Amino acid sequence: MNCTETTWPKQRCSKANTIISSAAQAPRAAYWQTVSRRIRRIACLSSKPAVATIPADAPAIQPNYLSTDEDRRVAADSIRVTRNIVAQSALKLFNPVEYLPGESAGEDDASLAKAAGEIGTTIFHPVGTANKMGRDSDPLAVVDERLRVYGLDRIRVIDASVMPTITSGNTNSPTIMIAEKGATMVREDAKMR
Repeated sequence: MNCTETTWPKQRCSKANTIISSAAQAPRAAYWQTVSRRIRRIACLSSKPAVATIPADAPAIQPNYLSTDEDRRVAADSIRVTRNIVAQSALKLFNPVEYLPGESAGEDDASLAKAAGEIGTTIFHPVGTANKMGRDSDPLAVVDERLRVYGLDRIRVIDASVMPTITSGNTNSPTIMIAEKGATMVREDAKMR
């Protein structure tokens, strides 16, 4: 399955696209619409990659997109809901045509989940890629309460990757808050040296 989006609670953003375009002849105008369904709370978790020994090495990230039954069901349902909306009589005037995943994708869960994986994309606000902060006894914790990376000296992660889950709104404000708090902690720790 070529899956391109969905991780929650760790790197938790997802989009199962259903692209439906419509062209209605109106005086000197055509109307085009792309319908995107975003899945906000995916059940699967990305794998914690082994720490690279050479900093220049590319990270080994396994996002596990659509790896749980729940994720596949939600992805299939999102396409069904989009198709249902577009099939409403109020939109008939615009002659909507489904391009992706296309009518050949079928209606069963497996076909729609496969289609969602083939056309899905990540959106702009992934979080949780450093998993989370926590005690060193927590196997998922990457940073401590002061955002210092476990096992590395003088390295911190001060961005949205320390969020354990994605916020329901835009990630900009929480990321600014993390940055402000992180900068304060860096200054505090520098005074203690």
